[in-house]
Amino acid sequence: MVADGIVETVLGIPAEGKSLGDVANPLKRRPEACGGQHLILHTVLAGGSPSLGDPPAAACPVLVVPGLGLDARVEGRTGRLLTAAAAVRVLLLPGYGRTIGADGRPGTDGGAGTDGEDPVSIAALAREVVVTLHGLGEGPAVLVGHSASCAVVAAAAALDPSAVAGLVLVGPTGDPEAQGWSALMRRWLRTAVHEPAWQLPMLMPTYLRTGVVAARAAMDESRLDPLAPSLQRYGGPVLVVRGHLDRICPEQWVEVLAALPTVRPVTLSGAHMIVITRPHHLAAVIDGFLRSIARERMPATEPDLA
Repeated sequence: MVADGIVETVLGIPAEGKSLGDVANPLKRRPEACGGQHLILHTVLAGGSPSLGDPPAAACPVLVVPGLGLDARVEGRTGRLLTAAAAVRVLLLPGYGRTIGADGRPGTDGGAGTDGEDPVSIAALAREVVVTLHGLGEGPAVLVGHSASCAVVAAAAALDPSAVAGLVLVGPTGDPEAQGWSALMRRWLRTAVHEPAWQLPMLMPTYLRTGVVAARAAMDESRLDPLAPSLQRYGGPVLVVRGHLDRICPEQWVEVLAALPTVRPVTLSGAHMIVITRPHHLAAVIDGFLRSIARERMPATEPDLA
């Protein structure tokens, strides 16, 4: 299905793929052949300026996990502007663009989580990201998280560093100073006053599709994830981007993350939803990061001694 420059694909995965077993290519199977287990993957069709040139020879694919309750149309506003990615895909996960289950039972819509496991736990979602990367078979990818999903992509990178060429964290949550619901709500309210109202028609349908139960459960997991330990275990390059009016991801929290030697912080104008309100600025920053990774991945050339 193609809509708004987004191609949707539903891909089957066998149950054993959840545990990163010896499944050769779990994404090649049909959902109906896998007991209903499936992934929802979106490919974002490029819409950037041709004048910016083709992706670098060593360009990595990009896999985006949407922010809490968001979907590919929202994250695609920035994704379609990227010019330094080999491909841009958006993976919907329970709480992050997908509901938990129509009957209210965890995992019944084919989402993350093995039997008896919370489908929105950071560990379950991280495994689903890694299964996706292995199934695509395109080599190391750059993972992009937004807000609460930053904990998911960071945990995935820590789980399998060899599958991840870099991390982009946009407005990451996880600040130990705001783990409680009351502190989070205060920060959300202080940020919301800086967000333009024209976003609402785009945001409300995707929030409704994800559902309050799934979104709250996912946030309950993400808000308690400290993030920094995952970045340390990963050990690869990390770009952290925030808006200057973002109180959900304040400057002090980014400074804590930036104390890690692999983290590069960038501040743009805007608040928490810069994926919507500042897509060109955000895409330019991410493109710079992607090109730096591509340069490091280029094979060294032999000096010309002639």
